[in-house]
This record gives sequence, C-alpha cells and structure tokens, in this order.
Amino acid sequence: MISFQKNGVRFGHRTVAVLIDGGRVLLQYDEVGDYWFLTGGRVEMHEDSKQALMREMQEELGFDVQIERLLWAVENFVENNGVLHHGAELYYLASLPEDATLRTTTDPIYCQDNGVRLIFQWIPLDKLDEITLYPVFLKTGLRNLPRTTEHIVIHQ
Repeated sequence: MISFQKNGVRFGHRTVAVLIDGGRVLLQYDEVGDYWFLTGGRVEMHEDSKQALMREMQEELGFDVQIERLLWAVENFVENNGVLHHGAELYYLASLPEDATLRTTTDPIYCQDNGVRLIFQWIPLDKLDEITLYPVFLKTGLRNLPRTTEHIVIHQ
C-alpha cells in the first residue's frame, strides 16, 4: 500500500467508492475512529486507483463494482489521534451489479481488517446530518453529486 511517514506526517493514497442506491449510501464505520466514512482502501504500488478500488470492494465486501466516473480528487490534511495525515484520495461513483445481495440488505455487514472490526451499513441520504461523517463535505456532496470532477482541499 502507498503509505509512509516522513517528518512526522503520515501520507496515504486512498481510493473510495461512492455507492448510492435507492436514496441510500453505503458507509463504513471504524470502531477505532468512532465515525462513518465511505468505503475504499489504499492503493498498492504500481496499481491504478480504479484497479485498487475494485480489489478493495472484492476483498472487503465480496462484490465486484462497476466504476462510473471520478467525482472528487481530495487532498486531505488532518490530525487524527495526535498524528498528522496527508491524504491523496480519489472518490469514484460506482454501482453494484443488479443481482448483488448487498443492494437489498438492511442489516449491518461486519468484517475484519488488520484486527479492526469494520461495519458497513446503508444510510439514507436524508439522515446524513444525524451521524458523524468524514470528510464533512460529504454531507452535502453526496446529496448533490457534481457533474464534473471537483478538486477539494481539506485542512482540519
């Protein structure tokens, strides 16, 4: 994975799926961080971001996704648990196959990633203001997807 630390800052290159279906968005909850975020993962060396996203979706959820288009290119500068992070993140609009059982479930889906329990859940778009969701631009961005790719820089 493309992740390293230099001069006290952790850098990571992440690719993200924006899966919206029936007025809901698929979000992921990390019990360590205590907040919701879009599902995805880190890009490996010599792997493009679309390939990485397809791999991550297969590994974590067991489904192939269709990648539609790039929505957001995000530079994310945050502090998390006392560690400075610099993220380069690509957010893709994606869709599940028509026959994917994930589309019809209302129950949380659990998996493990490096010893951390992850929870995946469909959250109604009109309920996003009721949860802690990062990055915060997603609360409005997911309800109003851009027609063309947007570049977003976040300093938190």
